[in-house]
Amino acid sequence: MQFKKHLFSWLFVILTVALACGTVLAVGCKKKTQPKPDPGPESGVYYYDASGTEYLITLENGDEFKFDLGAGEKKGTYSVDGTTVNLKFSDSSEADLPMTLGADYLTFTYKSVPYTFLKKVNYTVSYNSNGGSAVSSESVLNGKTANKPGNPTNGDKAFAGWYTDNNSFKERYTFDDPVRSDITLYARYVDKLATEFTVKFNAGTGVSEIPSVTTTGGMLFELPTPVKSGATFVGWYVSQSYTPDKLSYRYEIEQPIGENITLYAVWDNGNPVATVTDSGVEITSGGVNNRYTVTIQAPDGKKYSDTVATGKYAFDFTSKEAGEYTVTVEQSGKTTTLYYINKALARVSVFDVVGETTFKFNSVTNAEQYLLTVDCGNPGHNHEDINLGTETSWSFNNCDMTADGISFIVKAVKSGYVTSTSEIYTFTRSLDKVTGLTVDPNTELVTWNPVDKAKSYTVTLLD
Repeated sequence: MQFKKHLFSWLFVILTVALACGTVLAVGCKKKTQPKPDPGPESGVYYYDASGTEYLITLENGDEFKFDLGAGEKKGTYSVDGTTVNLKFSDSSEADLPMTLGADYLTFTYKSVPYTFLKKVNYTVSYNSNGGSAVSSESVLNGKTANKPGNPTNGDKAFAGWYTDNNSFKERYTFDDPVRSDITLYARYVDKLATEFTVKFNAGTGVSEIPSVTTTGGMLFELPTPVKSGATFVGWYVSQSYTPDKLSYRYEIEQPIGENITLYAVWDNGNPVATVTDSGVEITSGGVNNRYTVTIQAPDGKKYSDTVATGKYAFDFTSKEAGEYTVTVEQSGKTTTLYYINKALARVSVFDVVGETTFKFNSVTNAEQYLLTVDCGNPGHNHEDINLGTETSWSFNNCDMTADGISFIVKAVKSGYVTSTSEIYTFTRSLDKVTGLTVDPNTELVTWNPVDKAKSYTVTLLD
């Protein structure tokens, strides 16, 4: 019995030790749970605008993602290694997808298609009106464009646009660029002019009509860029002869404009791209080691010619006589011809009638005198090249109005300059119709209501 008792005790000790060891082993073999990573700066919603359909990628909870490119939402986990985000889809048929992480975007290629997804964060566009009326800031979604605000006012200054640089005003903001960060825009102002001019655009066939604009301070601070299928736009050109068949020079932003003009679009046709300034001929080089033959024919027939390898042929037009110069630029059998009128006066473009009979027009820079021709309803009047001196108004009080109106033509003149001739301006004025016409049967007296500004009446009796 005692042996059995000791045996039982030993068995109990062994069993107890075994159970204790089992417990230790069980605890030691339990799998540890990895803590979830904290959400990092990559967390957020990213979007891609697919022609009006929004694709989305969401990185959340430190390592979880949702992925929707229009074919249903996919899920999984992600990890971050430096600037690489790696997606591991729950669907094992989908391969891991590495992405490049930027400050506010993700780029990757999925099923052979490259994508850039932008983070859904808002940026602030602030407006510094530089002493003008206040303009409220705007919150803009990353990648979208800001709404162009109303123009600020600033006393007797004219607003000339918004710029990303202050004071120097070299970088104009067009509101076509996507907003990718907080930005401040600065208002630019120029002196107001007594007269501003209308600029029309002629881009030729196959291009949507471009609305005309009005100069600000006698200049344009931005130009439209026309689009034509299969063609490359070169630039907008001025014709001093007022015809697309005789172009003169390329208009550059902030070049002064002193008259109503039409700008003509030039499209690349393989010919040299050139323009004329008062210091010579400038050529946009078409490649390396190109040589251009420039020929300038003066109004008297004299020719100047040289071959240049650089982009400019120096020619001092300011020291030459006034008149039309024919400029040709030839390279490898292809030629561009421009017709530059040296020392040309702008033509009078803006007309008005003040009061009853005072004709007025805008002054022209450098003009010494104006010659006025008037065609009115008085056969005995000879109003041809009336010398107004520097006056820009004339009374036509003694002229009768015709059914077609009274027409005016103004020439601007200066010695040593090319005289300019305005378009015809026609002024019409008609009286209101006679009303209230009655006949008294007893007295046979005809009466009617008076007509404002009528000087006399003609009564015709019909049988």
